[in-house]
Amino acid sequence: MHRDEILDEGDLPLRFTAYSPCFRREADQRGRTHAARCEHTSSTKSAPSRIATPEQSSAVHDDILHRAESIIADLGLAYRVLDLCSGDLGFRAPATFDI
Repeated sequence: MHRDEILDEGDLPLRFTAYSPCFRREADQRGRTHAARCEHTSSTKSAPSRIATPEQSSAVHDDILHRAESIIADLGLAYRVLDLCSGDLGFRAPATFDI
């Protein structure tokens, strides 16, 4: 949406939500992995995304987590927040939570 643009720092953070089909890697009984596409209705996902300054990143991350928890709580669903250990994080992720 903002490719080839220079954004004004005063307009940050920008908030977006992506909605897309879900892909996952599965291992067969021999331990070989292959890409699999979920074919049922629960195979779509929404993912929050933000464009922010490095100084805003911690507060923005906390805001994403709070908003996600609020949605699930408003739906009356039982949930827990899991703080993933560093061995499960991606190369660029300083922290990741699963809800």
